[in-house]
Amino acid sequence: MKNACFFYFLCFFTTSLQAQNKYFEKLYNWNDVQEVRKIILMESGFVLAENSYNFGNDWQALICSANLQGDTTWTITYSNPYGHIVFSNFIKVNQKVIFTGNMTQPIGGDNVQTLLLTVDTNSLVSSLYCIGNSDANSVGRSIIQTQDANILIVGSKDWQPYAVKVDTAGNIIWEQVYDNYPLLNWLTDVIPVPNEQAYYVIGTVGFNVMNGDILLAKISNTTGEMLWDTTYSFGGVDGANEIVKSQYGGYIIGGAAEGFSNVYFKGMVMKLSNDLDIEWYNSQLFENCGCGALKELPDGSIIAASCNDPQGEYAQMQIIKLSGADGSILWRRTYGGSWHDYAYDLALAPDGGFIVAGRQDTIIPGAPIGHASAWVLKLNCMGLLTQPQAAFSYEPQGANEIQFTNLSLYAYPDSIDGGYYIWDFGDGTPPYLCGQGYEPCTGNTLTHQYAAPGTYPVTLTAIVCTDTSVVQALIDTQGAGGTVGIAPPQPPLASEGGSFEVLVYPNPAQNILTLQWVSKSPLGDLGVSLLTLTGQTVLETTLAAGEASKTVSVAHLPAGIYLCRWQQSASGASGYIKVVVMR
Repeated sequence: MKNACFFYFLCFFTTSLQAQNKYFEKLYNWNDVQEVRKIILMESGFVLAENSYNFGNDWQALICSANLQGDTTWTITYSNPYGHIVFSNFIKVNQKVIFTGNMTQPIGGDNVQTLLLTVDTNSLVSSLYCIGNSDANSVGRSIIQTQDANILIVGSKDWQPYAVKVDTAGNIIWEQVYDNYPLLNWLTDVIPVPNEQAYYVIGTVGFNVMNGDILLAKISNTTGEMLWDTTYSFGGVDGANEIVKSQYGGYIIGGAAEGFSNVYFKGMVMKLSNDLDIEWYNSQLFENCGCGALKELPDGSIIAASCNDPQGEYAQMQIIKLSGADGSILWRRTYGGSWHDYAYDLALAPDGGFIVAGRQDTIIPGAPIGHASAWVLKLNCMGLLTQPQAAFSYEPQGANEIQFTNLSLYAYPDSIDGGYYIWDFGDGTPPYLCGQGYEPCTGNTLTHQYAAPGTYPVTLTAIVCTDTSVVQALIDTQGAGGTVGIAPPQPPLASEGGSFEVLVYPNPAQNILTLQWVSKSPLGDLGVSLLTLTGQTVLETTLAAGEASKTVSVAHLPAGIYLCRWQQSASGASGYIKVVVMR
């Protein structure tokens, strides 16, 4: 049975022209309480399934579209005149996103009914249907497109495991309630069985405050009949949230285990063989939080996201990387504010990083209750918000020997998934590499012996995940030392005891480049040269003493990266500035 559900919706369009970092942390808070339940990547960004409410009102469902920098492009809010409407999960089918969840229906007062919502992401046209009879309480928790291009929703109906197959217009093909389990029971996820017209479903059965088991069952695609089932128990309250087919064989299940009195429980991940036997099991992941989401990486390792609340007071969002071989923890990252913070879902970004979605709670001073914002973090492959920043200093030691000090930030060459460095000394000798995948980096200082005196372009490259930072300096074996990649201390003036700054703009430049310096009093001449990365001088000019700025043409130069070298005649101070010429 299909019912056309009555609802209100509002659609908003927003744009942003601000430059953003590649990695970010975003809060969305149009209402008093707002959370992201699921995230799906799209061609130009991602779509969020959110739920929210204002104090004194019912829950509303939201769809939020954002670009790759996390800036919202459009949002749709759905309100139910009879009560609440919430999303649990959704899928992407071509240019449509299809949601399930539940909403209050007028028949029976407070009854809730499984919903099916289809939204065209181009036209933003929505179609909402209530599935099944409204005289029973049903909740859709997970959704999948079937092998025959229909829709399968699993969840619960009157607290029994429930599955319903519908077409894209919400017409029921079959509907099944699996009512052979005691106490409270529900399904939470579904995936296809390889090479069969069937599906694996997982959930929780026999739940009360002291007990509960993980259910794994196979159901028919044709009729929904349960073909077989099995349970897993680890003592106390156990439950499953998500199941993933491993690319290396078997299945990965995330959930909660070893709960006691519905107060204390542990987030867990377990690996099953192709025969559905337990290969390994780890319940030492999240305290008082079940595993909210998990993904398998191409190398077989696993990313799990949830929260951690060891004292039962303040939960912080955590991301954990596990070994796919034995489930051991490889690294753990913690994010959060001053109160409860949760991760409900995560997606693997095309660049090898992660997008984590959930909720961040905030205590408002003087308010009787806390607020909550929808929360999205874009992280690199190490689970961090940082990008590498290459930098080094150099100091001639005499006899054509230079001592280099690596001042780079955020490369973490000694960490799991960390980065590595490439030193090119500019004299034709083989580059020196150290860090992950190469020999360990032993300290930050190294020396290089040049065969002959001269000027050499030295390059340091820092690589982490898919991010690269490069700096270069022209090193004179018989000259002074210096720093590149970070702003060096401004040298004092020999006669005035003041300081000065050299400005080069616009950068990137197109046709002209302005050179400017600021000082407490007139200085000697400032010599300026523009060099290619191979050390060839392509432009030379001088700012005369007392001349505040000078504009030069770079219209004749090919597009690329150049080094602007300046030297002040009175004090002998010098430095380099990287300049980009664009066409």
